Amino acid sequence: MVDTGSSLRKRLRILVLMLLGYSTLALAGIEDGPRHAGHPDWMDPGIVDLESELETVRDEGMTGIMVLFTTQGCTYCAEFINRSLGDPTLQQRLRENFVTIGLEIFDDTLMTAPDGSEMSIKQFAEAQGAGMAPTLLFFGPDGERTLRAVGYQSPERFDLILDYLIEEANQSVSFRDFA
Repeated sequence: MVDTGSSLRKRLRILVLMLLGYSTLALAGIEDGPRHAGHPDWMDPGIVDLESELETVRDEGMTGIMVLFTTQGCTYCAEFINRSLGDPTLQQRLRENFVTIGLEIFDDTLMTAPDGSEMSIKQFAEAQGAGMAPTLLFFGPDGERTLRAVGYQSPERFDLILDYLIEEANQSVSFRDFA
């Protein structure tokens, strides 16, 4: 004999979960399902070679490299890109002081890390503690990581992060104490 009560409950649970998912997407402003957050065109890295990007940083007297890890369907990533990176003043400060690279956290493409080692982008993300998106990694001209910021960064907080790194406060105080 078939237990129609448990089968019906299972179907109802699936329907409720689907409706909750669609309503969450609608509230986030995504009408036809999750999309990749995308990276601004000016972040397109082509071949990811952080070791050679450090040469650019040193040659041009820049503060360092910023790596933005996103993932497909990440609404917080899209919000960070639209609000914080979309702010013309923040974008200008970022681009004047950092080589900026946008990466997909689960990408299997090979890359070169700041120390010259080769690995997949996914392995690099894992090694750097970028297990969720968005995650920002900042590296100084010597290739040492200077800051890791996990999660959505509002324009105000992102501006504070840029102050912290550009003013080199990271050499004498933690970001927590700076903020």
